Amino acid sequence: MANLDNPRGLVPLMQNNEAPKLSRYYHSAATAIFKGDPVVKTGTAHTDKDSTPIAAAAGADGVCTGVAAGYAKASAGTYILVYDDPLQQYVCQCDTGQAAAVTDIGANCDFVAGAGSTTDEKSDYELDLSSATTTVTLSAKIIGLDKRVDNVIGAHADLIVTLNTSTEADNTLGI
Repeated sequence: MANLDNPRGLVPLMQNNEAPKLSRYYHSAATAIFKGDPVVKTGTAHTDKDSTPIAAAAGADGVCTGVAAGYAKASAGTYILVYDDPLQQYVCQCDTGQAAAVTDIGANCDFVAGAGSTTDEKSDYELDLSSATTTVTLSAKIIGLDKRVDNVIGAHADLIVTLNTSTEADNTLGI
């Protein structure tokens, strides 16, 4: 049975029967943010002291604040909800060129940035397994295989990951 090639960014998992934590951020960047995109704080000022500005993270950015829970148009100057708990787990598909192996579990890797879809407003980010190694500064840590009957180790596998370099975790580098 082959896995379906269906990139959709990072999809949060419910943990301990609790809904994932969401926080509100401000988006004013020139690029759109799609549901499931990793995002990062921009470090710029915003007049609303309760909302920190964010932008979509680059695929190999390393540092992420969280994952967008919705869609924000480019330069929209809108608010967006973000899953920003540093312990949050997500499901993310492996990129086309790589087949997941059991030996990838426990490794760190970057993301491959996709173009996103304005039709269904979802992300096209995937895991870049060609970057899988022990390097601590890579974006994601692979926890395991998403255990569904339609998902197997191999090409286009859905893996469970956490953000390895979250700006919201203790003892991490600042932005």
